[in-house]
Amino acid sequence: MDEQLVAVAVVRGTRGVLVGRRADGVPPWVFVGGKVERGETAADTAVRETAEETGIAVDVVAEIGRRRHPRTGRLLIYVACRPVDDQDPVAAPDELVEVRWVSPVELDELMPDLFGPVRDHLGAG
Repeated sequence: MDEQLVAVAVVRGTRGVLVGRRADGVPPWVFVGGKVERGETAADTAVRETAEETGIAVDVVAEIGRRRHPRTGRLLIYVACRPVDDQDPVAAPDELVEVRWVSPVELDELMPDLFGPVRDHLGAG
């Protein structure tokens, strides 16, 4: 069986960094993301998941890095994205209870264990 990859969209725009609050609270705040489906690249998944979970259309900038998540053991691929236009995100209720733009300072408070290469990419903390 193939390993299940998870693409994580790190979306940064003029209004900040896009984050979502999970209904189950584990963890409370996350970047948008999801499983890479057959025939998709991590970049394809980042674009699709961002649109499905927030209504925001994004362009892919680059891959930031990869790591095995310390708790789930899944291989995460972090993809830098930028919004196509300046619109308000809308949470898909079956995925996230809230989505919003946050500053790097807020991001550091919401996600204190942020993956190092993502922190460096965003200039957070």
